[in-house]
Amino acid sequence: MRSLQKPVVTLYEQACSAAYNIACHGQRVYATTAFDFVGCIGTMTSFYDFKQYYESLGIKLIEAKATKSDLKNKVFDNLKDGKPKQYIEEVLDPLNDSFLSTVRSQRKRLAGLDDDAPVLRGETFFTKAALEIGLADGQSTLLDVAMEASDLGRKWSDVNKQKNSIYSAI
Repeated sequence: MRSLQKPVVTLYEQACSAAYNIACHGQRVYATTAFDFVGCIGTMTSFYDFKQYYESLGIKLIEAKATKSDLKNKVFDNLKDGKPKQYIEEVLDPLNDSFLSTVRSQRKRLAGLDDDAPVLRGETFFTKAALEIGLADGQSTLLDVAMEASDLGRKWSDVNKQKNSIYSAI
């Protein structure tokens, strides 16, 4: 998304977590109503461990690892066994750092915030607060956003045609 040259306008109803990781690439980001959630900028994982349930049905997991594969899936096994430290440090934290870097690079008002700002720690906001913080640029309708995107696209196209004419003349 970051490498796109054409203008992008984003319209959301709910843009939380991974959805905001995509939405933030818009040059303009709009909510559809006053009560749209946005934010939840953070990284997590969750899953269910059905092992005991399957064992109660008589289904037993059999697993074997090669002698030299003692670290195979260890980080995930530790997580499952209630020891999440390595998974957090080696998987979630780097993913979160990348997410925060993307958001800060795309939403200039968030770039200078301290790391402990609630918006960068997973807090979620309705539209009014999102506008104040800089997560969104306004509230709009699909029709208005489509017209704005069309106008921006036309201007972008005109500028590129002029550039190409100049370059071909040189």
